[in-house]
Amino acid sequence: MTSGKRQEFWKKGIVKIVILLGGLYAAMRHLAKKQIEPESINQENPYISSCGNDNQDGQRQKDDGQKRDVRKTASIYRNRIKPFLDRLLSFIALVLLAPVFAVIALAVYVDDPGPVFFTQTRVGKNKKFFSLHKFRSMKMSTPHDVPTHQLKNPEQYITKVGRVLRKTSLDELPQIWDIFRGKMSIIGPRPALWNQEDLVTEREKYGANDVMPGLTGWAQINGRDELEIEEKAKLDGVYAKKLKSGGITAFFFDVKCFVKTIQSIIYSEGIVEGGTGELYHKKNELDIASVKEEKIKVSVITPAYNAQEYLAACIKSVQAQSYGNWEMIIVDDCSQDSTYKIAAEFAKEDNRIKVVRHSINSGVSSARNTALEMAEGNYIAFLDSDDLWEEKKLYKQLCFMEKGKYVLSYTAYRKLDVLTGKMSKIIKIPKKMNRRQIYGNTAIACLTVMVNRDVIGDFRMPLINHAEDQCTWQEIIGKGYNSYGLNDSLAIYRTGNSSLTCDKYKSAKMQWNVYRKYHKFGRIKSLFYFCQYSVNAVFKYM
Repeated sequence: MTSGKRQEFWKKGIVKIVILLGGLYAAMRHLAKKQIEPESINQENPYISSCGNDNQDGQRQKDDGQKRDVRKTASIYRNRIKPFLDRLLSFIALVLLAPVFAVIALAVYVDDPGPVFFTQTRVGKNKKFFSLHKFRSMKMSTPHDVPTHQLKNPEQYITKVGRVLRKTSLDELPQIWDIFRGKMSIIGPRPALWNQEDLVTEREKYGANDVMPGLTGWAQINGRDELEIEEKAKLDGVYAKKLKSGGITAFFFDVKCFVKTIQSIIYSEGIVEGGTGELYHKKNELDIASVKEEKIKVSVITPAYNAQEYLAACIKSVQAQSYGNWEMIIVDDCSQDSTYKIAAEFAKEDNRIKVVRHSINSGVSSARNTALEMAEGNYIAFLDSDDLWEEKKLYKQLCFMEKGKYVLSYTAYRKLDVLTGKMSKIIKIPKKMNRRQIYGNTAIACLTVMVNRDVIGDFRMPLINHAEDQCTWQEIIGKGYNSYGLNDSLAIYRTGNSSLTCDKYKSAKMQWNVYRKYHKFGRIKSLFYFCQYSVNAVFKYM
């Protein structure tokens, strides 16, 4: 085939594809318009009828002042660009995911014969009811229109396939069709059930009922099922305010929600079957007798090298802990400044503090291992000499681990820029992680980790100059132990000083060497985890 004929062939092929997609789009739009909501769906809508006068669309009439306010806050992005993107992206998704829809539909039917799709009456924009679609994840015998958190023992109703669909959020895929037909948006507050009056009422306080509900939203990536109703409504209000502000700010906020949603799905964050506000209840049930009575001893491991500027503050943050049964082992790795002297002065006044000095500089791993050899605690915690803990760090994390019987845990934290004094927002972490996830993740910060030494026994860190802490967690979890995160900011990590943080290029190169030389992975496997590592590092930076 000559180049001229080849070009002609591709031109005709592209034209045929465009015509085919155009025809398919027109057919789907026609079908979407014909799929009208049942006439009865809004006849007894208490949210609309209780508001007085409604127009033909079922929406409230607003007075002149309210109309002027709507026109003022409306934006090109909110009213034009966002709906266009919703329709375009949902059409593309429906076409590309058609095979996935077919496979899931077959699996749902084979597991529990019956309708493949599940429809529920949900509250849409301006509190108008609409029919939302999902893949059915629960048995045919499950009570209809009852929120999962209101069911007694909801696990008994979930099918085997449904459990997988819910964990991966694949049961939500049919809502792409609801987006295409203009009942939902890709990003927005999750639509409440028609009988979730408490959530609708709370959202009204923050203006969250006035925007199109979404497949995912700001509340979904900040707790999801774990949030209390009031907190969820506040977060939905934050999104509504951002959207109403319009312009480039609203667009990038949508992008941020979308990107972080992917991260949440990967780590199954915030999914709690049978419970809403589970995070709240966990926080209020963390009072464990053994912790209250301070029967558990915690060994705090602190390596220090030329840390005279920050060490005192670090030690004071440990002394300020609300939990008192701890020992702090500071290992001075042959510092050239007053680090040892500062540590020794604190040790004289507080017998819980022990200080050791290396005769030669051996590196952070060696310093931590020296402290680990001296440790007498039931639990091990880590705090570098330039970092800080919040006052209730030990108490909350101990309660969390004792209640859940966790062997290794980590918490959320914040960063403190030493040059500007600016504190970052809370850096949240995955609810749980396995060994493979840690290979490509930077989520577990050493200053937040606590390990149950009574369970795993003595351990040491590998003598490498990068990611020695991550390699340690990988080895612990690789033995079959569990690893869970407490999304409560309990530590402060100092950044912004060249002596405290590595050069990004050098850090990336060292991470590559960890895969190749320490773990002895092949190039393809190393590249796979390195890409994950890079993406997750960007997520954490954002």
